[in-house]
Amino acid sequence: MLQTLIRLAQAWNLPEEQGAILLGMTMEDWTQVRAGTWRATLNQDQFLRSSVLIGIHKGLRSTFADTVADNWPRQANVAPLFAGETPVESMIKGGLPQMLDTYLHVEALHRASP
Repeated sequence: MLQTLIRLAQAWNLPEEQGAILLGMTMEDWTQVRAGTWRATLNQDQFLRSSVLIGIHKGLRSTFADTVADNWPRQANVAPLFAGETPVESMIKGGLPQMLDTYLHVEALHRASP
């Protein structure tokens, strides 16, 4: 799971601080995860956050071309859920509840796509 999160952060071009916040980790822990030196295990909150982020990533990749899917989280979005913010900004501000809502939004996009 950690390797998938690292690839997701790279694909979304997340600054390290944003990656740490989204995963509910300290900067030190996230830096160690990225370096492959983290020896702890994900706590329940981090595991749930990770699962949701991976679900969002999978949903985007299933719905859009790779470039669009990778850029979507960092582009301003006029959908009422995001109110002009990027999905990443919105998830950082709203925490896990907003992350879950973003996942549901992406799933709805996927179901609506041809």
